[in-house]
Amino acid sequence: FFFSSRRRHTRFLPVSWARRCVQETATNQKSSYEQLKEELEQNLPKQPRDSKELANLRKREKDLVLAKDYIGAHKFQQQCREMEREETVRWMNERQTNMN
Repeated sequence: FFFSSRRRHTRFLPVSWARRCVQETATNQKSSYEQLKEELEQNLPKQPRDSKELANLRKREKDLVLAKDYIGAHKFQQQCREMEREETVRWMNERQTNMN
């Protein structure tokens, strides 16, 4: 009985050691992941850059305002807002993908 009891304790010793190793590894990976995520947050731009198409639409809108064609400028403004929404959603998805 004493021998089997002693044997049982030595048999589970590698299991507890392995469990500790797994926990340490998981902790190290989690801290490395958090550090990498912070670095990516700092390096990735906070706001998207306008595409060439959006920049051209804004320029045309500005030109129409200067020409006092406010109805035409308003149409371009609406197109700019819609394109900006689409680009922002696309940019957010890409940014999220790059962070994962």
